[in-house]
Amino acid sequence: MLARLISSILKRSLQPFVFVSGHPRESAVDIQNLGLYVHIPFCATLCPFCPYFKEQYNPKLVAPFVSALKQEIRIVGAQSGYPTVSSVYYGGGTPYLLKERLSEIQDEINTSFTVDGPCGIELHPDDIHPDTSLELLDTGFNMVSIGMQSFQSHCLRSLGRRPEDLSDRILMMRDSGFAVIDVDLIFGLQGQSAKDIQQDFRIAASHGATQISTYPFIDFSFARNLRKPVGARRKRELLNAILEVSQEVGFGRTSVWTFARNSSGRYSSVTRDSYLGFGPSAASLLRSSFSVNVFSVSEYIRAITQGQSPTALLVELTERERALFWLFWNSYNLKIERDVFARRFGDTIEDVFGMELRFARRLGITERRNNSYMITRKGAYPFHLVEQMYTNQYIDKVWRLSRRTPWPDKLVIH
Repeated sequence: MLARLISSILKRSLQPFVFVSGHPRESAVDIQNLGLYVHIPFCATLCPFCPYFKEQYNPKLVAPFVSALKQEIRIVGAQSGYPTVSSVYYGGGTPYLLKERLSEIQDEINTSFTVDGPCGIELHPDDIHPDTSLELLDTGFNMVSIGMQSFQSHCLRSLGRRPEDLSDRILMMRDSGFAVIDVDLIFGLQGQSAKDIQQDFRIAASHGATQISTYPFIDFSFARNLRKPVGARRKRELLNAILEVSQEVGFGRTSVWTFARNSSGRYSSVTRDSYLGFGPSAASLLRSSFSVNVFSVSEYIRAITQGQSPTALLVELTERERALFWLFWNSYNLKIERDVFARRFGDTIEDVFGMELRFARRLGITERRNNSYMITRKGAYPFHLVEQMYTNQYIDKVWRLSRRTPWPDKLVIH
């Protein structure tokens, strides 16, 4: 009920978001600052806590999947006028399972788009061996994100992972020349203490992480979690412990859940103004729509092979709703730049969200600094709660339906 109320106030409308099927994603022609996301859905083992779409690795599906993926990239690139893109990110799943095919996927991207920015890839700790860094650098990747989740045995058991020390995997990547080495950690686990998460942060920092992303444990309705997350009060205590240790080891806060060394770049997959998604379940956020591809490897391959769009659900956005997407992700990154908003939407941000900004400043959630609004430390925690509410109210519902029905007829979300 609270999520519906907040959504209605921000949208200035009681109308729900209506996702429909049978609509290919809109054109990406002449979109500035366009990012690319590539979803590789295969995993050697299916971690119960992970909400992202994945299927058990099947060698027989690799060739038809890669062929379909390259075809989707090629078609969309041509339809978009072979645009310049500001970033490329591979997620999953476990992208490195296709290490022998990554170079040809990259070649297709470089043929269909002009890449002018970083190229990153997610790694499972099991992916990393002494030759991994060289293989990835040769393929064109200059950023990596390692899904460690924790270094504590009892926390790994709670997540359903093997309780073994894999911290040396970060060391293998440390001196290889990557612009960013991101390490993912999870907080909010049953039995996890402030000392546990602080020790995890210290280990990641001392072993070579240039960025540490700390995500709250969220129990998606379709997940098979062995244990439930802790309550909101305990999560807040753990988040405060993360803030303390980040300052101790010299990491600055770069988003609500992310911390980085001052001199390093930033790893982020979809915090972009606009992006195109390729592969099963990949999302695309463009001028006036948000869409997701089909949540099935076999149906994705079939659709592409038969010349059909892999888009399973699409919602058309009003100009204000599209601006809300922009505001949401820039608030997540803790900085709302007035000039960027004006160039993108043609109005000042005060014209569109003046009431919200005044209210936030009175509450101490934001402060005006030069030509930007900054989310304060006081404001970062409420946004942490809003982000979790958004996940439960929107993302969970879209993903749950898409997993159950590859080609849904409609989805209405208030």
